[in-house]
Amino acid sequence: MSDFKSKLTPYIEGLIEEQHAMGFSFNGQEQILKRFDKFIIDNELDTGQLESEVVSLWEERLPIEQDRSRNRRLQTVNKLAEYMQALGLHATFCHTMGKELQAILYTPSEDEIAKILTHVDNLDYEQPSLKRLCPAYSVMIRLYYFCGLRLSEVVMLNREDVDLSTGRLYIKKSKGDKDRYVYVAEDLRALLVKYDGYMEQQVPSREWFFPGFYSDKHFCRTSIDRKFREWWKACFPSWIGKRPTIHSLRHAFVINRINEWAKEGLDFKVMVPVLSKYLGHRSIEETYYYYNMRNPREESIRNIMERGSIAGEVELD
Repeated sequence: MSDFKSKLTPYIEGLIEEQHAMGFSFNGQEQILKRFDKFIIDNELDTGQLESEVVSLWEERLPIEQDRSRNRRLQTVNKLAEYMQALGLHATFCHTMGKELQAILYTPSEDEIAKILTHVDNLDYEQPSLKRLCPAYSVMIRLYYFCGLRLSEVVMLNREDVDLSTGRLYIKKSKGDKDRYVYVAEDLRALLVKYDGYMEQQVPSREWFFPGFYSDKHFCRTSIDRKFREWWKACFPSWIGKRPTIHSLRHAFVINRINEWAKEGLDFKVMVPVLSKYLGHRSIEETYYYYNMRNPREESIRNIMERGSIAGEVELD
């Protein structure tokens, strides 16, 4: 028997099931949703919709309630509103204290990324000092997209950090001052080998795997970000709105990976923690944050709810 009684029960239970399927403990938020469910009924606002009248009353501060506690219960109902909107329903958001609702960042689609990759592969600078940078751009952009690496993690790779025989990259002193190993797919490993052979002829005994304009220095992070903006503008000259950055390729990597697992019916409780370590995240919440930045939720995730939990009956952590 359901713990929820209001007409919003199908959406509340759907949100909870989605969170559990993604491998998250949603216990605290579930308790808040139980309070919200009762609140709707007690105030005779049980219309089956998340309307402004409900939200406005729910926003009122409780006696001796601190900002942090108030924000937590409002943000939980905003999760429900987001879930309902993803299903094509109208839902009103609460106004939290402090930061406004974060804007949804644009993440390039697979087709858009394919167009960028083709553009970069066809770069051909006539100036000799720039010509050797073209193969570097082709390899680097693939590391950003196919491995989800951070901007600095690619430009600051030492040659000794790249094991060409196994395709293992040693990422040193990244965000949070943490080290980790990242393995690349076989086709990308072969591309790294080919690039390394070419660069050995251009810059013998180099220190950096990707030497920049000055061969004794690595690429500047801002220059790569600027180049990506140039490539995007060249591929999509009539683009309207905020353009993605090179870091958007990391977001796209996470989104596409999770979507693939959802379609294959894999166990998120097993796969997402592995992905978090691969990305160098401190927790799986950081990884799922990337996925939440895409709005509305991908159809593949909603399909999980239609066929039941990916892992069967998922226990709370």
